[in-house]
Amino acid sequence: MTGKIRHQAVNGHRILKAEGDVRVSQSPALSHYLESLKSDEHLQSFVIDLSEADSLDSTALGLIAKIAIYTEAKFGFKPIVFDASEDVSRIIRSMGFEKILVMETRGGVEAERLEEIDCDEVPDCDLRQAVLDAHRTLMSLCPENWDSFSDLVEALESELGSAASR
Repeated sequence: MTGKIRHQAVNGHRILKAEGDVRVSQSPALSHYLESLKSDEHLQSFVIDLSEADSLDSTALGLIAKIAIYTEAKFGFKPIVFDASEDVSRIIRSMGFEKILVMETRGGVEAERLEEIDCDEVPDCDLRQAVLDAHRTLMSLCPENWDSFSDLVEALESELGSAASR
């Protein structure tokens, strides 16, 4: 199943729901979502529902980490994550997310109540920058992530640096 990202914001409470296979092509939508979050001055709670996510690639995970880090820094609380898939749970825990999220294994949110986030095409340079930012965030969570993603980050930094100098 192709992935979808849905959301809802009501009276200071936000929900973000991932469904299916969430991949790098959806990272600009998550980046834009993070930017919209920065204009919310009265956030009281944040739920990230992964109960219907079959898989999330490392870029999507990095952007979720950025959202969690921002939420705690700005509002003083950690987002709650609903997870159901054993694979997704294992990956999240192995990458150090328990430091920045409150993990719940119960339930989820009905998708019909949420609005789908558009995943528009973006220039390759913007996509690469989103991938780079997401992986830098993952690397900051634990030493194992540094080992896993440092080559990719170095390659992207080099590629983006070459493109900027043209």
